[in-house]
Amino acid sequence: MKGLLPLAWFLACSVPVVQGGLLDLKSMIEKVTGKNALKNYGFYGCYCGWGGQGTPKDGTDEPGPFCRVQLCACDRKLVYCLKRNLWSYNPRYQYFPNILCF
Repeated sequence: MKGLLPLAWFLACSVPVVQGGLLDLKSMIEKVTGKNALKNYGFYGCYCGWGGQGTPKDGTDEPGPFCRVQLCACDRKLVYCLKRNLWSYNPRYQYFPNILCF
């Protein structure tokens, strides 16, 4: 499992920058997808979360606006992108270790 310290640092630095805040984004993700945002997407695959790299594992992990850039003013776009890719969500990649991403 990837370290929680980089994620905590990212969240601490991002809250004032993102319009609407990360808590609003978290709420939107959970409302639209029905999944826990941090648990299900915070460490997903190779691109989502901190330090995205390597080959995406599936459609959910594709480097889109959130996974590649991390901060996006288009939270709504992100949430509906995650919803469109619910079919590709694979619990095997929920806490995928970066060392296996190449």
